[in-house]
Amino acid sequence: GQGVGRKDDQPFEDASAHFVRSLTFRSADGDRYSEIATQISNMKRDAVKREQEKKDMEDVVEQDKLMEIRNRRPAVLDNVYIRPAMEGKRVPGKVEIHQNGFRYQSPLNAQHRVDVLFSNVRHLFFQPCQHELVVIIHIHLKDPIIVGNKKKTKDVQFYREATDIQLDETGNRKRKYRYGDEDEFEAEQEERRRRTELDRLFQIG
Repeated sequence: GQGVGRKDDQPFEDASAHFVRSLTFRSADGDRYSEIATQISNMKRDAVKREQEKKDMEDVVEQDKLMEIRNRRPAVLDNVYIRPAMEGKRVPGKVEIHQNGFRYQSPLNAQHRVDVLFSNVRHLFFQPCQHELVVIIHIHLKDPIIVGNKKKTKDVQFYREATDIQLDETGNRKRKYRYGDEDEFEAEQEERRRRTELDRLFQIG
């Protein structure tokens, strides 16, 4: 290697770092040249990727711990999906409401969970499902959090599809609704009642 020296004109975290300005390779093997060039390109690409990931995470602040409700069962919304989605198979989880925030828990893995503290909520929107396909709680955060596999986001949604299940008056799950010989008017009434019940569950959850 030649021309190795300090690059003082640009700031760098490590004050003792040195920068390689040029490298010279000699070989009679052309394939070896290609291999070295590929290794250098991969090294540069990985370094740029690490720096970009580090920069992307600069505004992510460590949240306080979620204070779980211990002496009673927390309010729970079951069969709920989250956006951004968690890694792995798409399955519904549950949202628990604790003393200082929400917790989304995936049924696939106890480590697959997302905590959203009330103190980090800037805006919270509720979208009823009366004229929509889903009922949604949309949370816009003050500071971004990490969801799933390093997904940084300032917006989190908890939602349930309006046509997924049928509910009785107590909120219990019944069989999926199937149109058959049921009277059309009764089917429309049932659909309207079911959507109203979903809205109620999300509002009081």
